[in-house]
Amino acid sequence: MNERFDEKQYVQQVVKMLKCSKEQKEEIRRQLEADIRDARERNESDAEIKQSLGSPVAMAEEFNRTFPESEGRKYRKAKRIRILLLILGIAVIMIFISNPKYLPFLWVVLIGTGFLGIFLSLESYRLERLAIWKNPELYEKGYQTMQGLYAIGSGGLFGRGLGNSLQKLGFVPEAQNDMIFAVICEELGLVGALLLMVLFLLLLWRFMVIATRAPDLFGALIVAGILGHIAIQVILNIAVVTNTIPNTGITLPFVSYGGTSVMFLLSEMGLGLSVSRFTDCAKRR
Repeated sequence: MNERFDEKQYVQQVVKMLKCSKEQKEEIRRQLEADIRDARERNESDAEIKQSLGSPVAMAEEFNRTFPESEGRKYRKAKRIRILLLILGIAVIMIFISNPKYLPFLWVVLIGTGFLGIFLSLESYRLERLAIWKNPELYEKGYQTMQGLYAIGSGGLFGRGLGNSLQKLGFVPEAQNDMIFAVICEELGLVGALLLMVLFLLLLWRFMVIATRAPDLFGALIVAGILGHIAIQVILNIAVVTNTIPNTGITLPFVSYGGTSVMFLLSEMGLGLSVSRFTDCAKRR
């Protein structure tokens, strides 16, 4: 006896495996339902319908070739990945500080390197980012990187003056977010960029002093996590803007646009100052 063809389950399985946008998924859903409805009207049996449609996996692969993954979906996936990497980096720093044995971290680095190679090879757009990083002038998607480098180069030693950037007027995409450091370099020059980096270094040094003088391990780990968060963001953002590493989309703390980001960063500042306050209280006792 032939197994009954469950059309709703079939359509759901196909749609679940699609990588296109929501609008395209709905279009494909309607198309599949219409095809199955037409087959029913022709009085085709369940076995004939299953044979004509094929397996859900094969059908999804065919639609994925026709409707490639949308740029918006790629952006959302990249955003989740960079948040994951940021959290992972903070966790590694905190574990490194709490563990007196350094040898296990050697294995972590080796395993992490292997995992990174596999991770990059799983999706074609990640390898594409590496290619754009090496030769941004050869790719259309390297436009942001090239315009950022033009902004840095045109700033010179002392810059064009605060507010006088030309590249931010529509030439550098996301000038207020990821590429804000390029605008700073253009307006304030090399001197202004170095002063900003010195300010970040002073902030990180102060957090390091608070962490080493914390009254307990818990306070030290809190401050170390905050230090790691800010340090990772600053290093990655400046490295991306100067094309030292491939684009990650990490913003510059306290400088890039975003109210939520600033709110959480100020909350971290409050936690760090709280640990410093308790350190001073412990010294007085």
